[in-house]
Amino acid sequence: MNTRKSYDPKKPHEVSVIYGSEAVAAYHAGTKSIASLRRLGRVRTYHFMTVQEMNAFIFGLEQAMGVDDAHAVDDLRA
Repeated sequence: MNTRKSYDPKKPHEVSVIYGSEAVAAYHAGTKSIASLRRLGRVRTYHFMTVQEMNAFIFGLEQAMGVDDAHAVDDLRA
């Protein structure tokens, strides 16, 4: 399983989404390791051209899912 976050210079803004209530709870308790969070749920990183696009994505995610089901973050490490 790949734990590295990819970087796309054409899409410099990124946000990672943590899926699953156990993984979200672990993040809130201080876990920032992608590998550790992936043992509890799913982590996916999305890239965007602008901050506005990224913010619209986060807003849509927050509207579509329950607070404990997914959490968008920008401070994970490999």
